[in-house]
Amino acid sequence: MKAYKIVSIRKGLHQSALVYDSPLTATYKPGKWVMAGPRKHGFLVFDKETRAMNLSNASGIRWPVEVWECGTGKVAPPKFTRLTIGFDGQFDGQFVEYDGCPRWPEGTLETRKVKLVKRLRTWS
Repeated sequence: MKAYKIVSIRKGLHQSALVYDSPLTATYKPGKWVMAGPRKHGFLVFDKETRAMNLSNASGIRWPVEVWECGTGKVAPPKFTRLTIGFDGQFDGQFVEYDGCPRWPEGTLETRKVKLVKRLRTWS
């Protein structure tokens, strides 16, 4: 399935954009499949390019961010409802919250494997 992934560039590596220094942080290599470990949650991707672009614009992440078209394995709505992430550069254990209740942005999907295929946009 074609999906869209937000990654950040830290120390020259493509890494999870919304998790930082966490056991959930993943490192991606363009063109290579990355598999979620047996004790990790899957990877978050988006069903539409515009949804990934909108979230990456609003995230406030302080390092370069890229949106990639990606290949995935089977996808489903995320099973987990909380994640240590931060917006506006605050990485302090916040929940993903919209309208006051923890839920994922529309079009968020979870997959156990992902491959970065084509870089679509970079923000510095």
